[in-house]
Amino acid sequence: RDLLACARALGHETLAIAGHGTGGHVAAYAAAYAASWAPARVTHLAEIECIPSPGHHGRADLAYELSRYQACWFAQLHPKPESATVAVPEEWTQPAAESAGAFNPSAVADYLDLVPPGQSPGANGHFRVPPYPVDLRFGCPLLVAWSRDGRLGGWYDPPDLWRAFATGPVEGLEVDCGYYIPEEAPDILSDALRRFLTAEIY
Repeated sequence: RDLLACARALGHETLAIAGHGTGGHVAAYAAAYAASWAPARVTHLAEIECIPSPGHHGRADLAYELSRYQACWFAQLHPKPESATVAVPEEWTQPAAESAGAFNPSAVADYLDLVPPGQSPGANGHFRVPPYPVDLRFGCPLLVAWSRDGRLGGWYDPPDLWRAFATGPVEGLEVDCGYYIPEEAPDILSDALRRFLTAEIY
């Protein structure tokens, strides 16, 4: 609601929204809110490396749980779990080796300067997203993009999960990169968004 109000205050009656990771949930809520009272306000929605928040519920198995940093760490032998409650290892705050080249080291340093000591950047953001209401729907065209080297495509069919909430057309795109699609594959993503936003969809 605040996002749509901000857009109107800036002179934009209609807008297309793209969100990556947790930002994808914000985008979904904005599109659904608009669909309930002013469907024409959000013309397109792009979900990048994001699945609906109920997507993991009821699907978690040991492989999924151990892939999460928290579970991986707490599943180790003493004293590793205990040490994790005191401080976060330095390695947790750095981009993965295969993604590091997409980030300027000084930008990473500036970002980490804002992280409280002992906390992992963004670690709690995903878990604050509540499961979507069962009646959450949006009718605008939807583009779902996920990384080939990330986890979502290995666990799920991301477009299929989003179809439960989309009443309009859904398009899927697998991108040959890691989790940070906007940084690792900016040209591929921008070209896909340009085609998506300018295509005539019936």
